[in-house]
Amino acid sequence: MLVIEATAQYNSRVATGLFDRERRTYEREKQNLLQWEGEYVVICGDEILGHWPSQSEAYRVGCRTYGSRLFMLRPIERHETIYFQPFITAAHGDSE
Repeated sequence: MLVIEATAQYNSRVATGLFDRERRTYEREKQNLLQWEGEYVVICGDEILGHWPSQSEAYRVGCRTYGSRLFMLRPIERHETIYFQPFITAAHGDSE
C-alpha cells in the first residue's frame, strides 16, 4: 500500500491508528473499486474522492482537494501487495 500523507495533521493522529478509517472505507468499497483495478484511489476518512490511472495524477487531485488534510492514496488491487523491509543494524566501533 502506498500512503501519501499531509504532514500538517500527522501528529494529530495516533500512529497505530493512522489511516484506520481510510482502510475500513477501502475494504468496505473494495468490490466496487475492483472494476478499476490497477488504478489509484484517494480516500479521506469515509470519503472516496475517486480513482485515477496514475499515482501522480491521483496525488495532485488529492492535494488540490484536501490541501494539508491527511489522506490515503493506494493502488486498487485484488490482493494487497506486502512489502518486507528487513531490519538492518550498523555496527558502531569494534566489538573485540
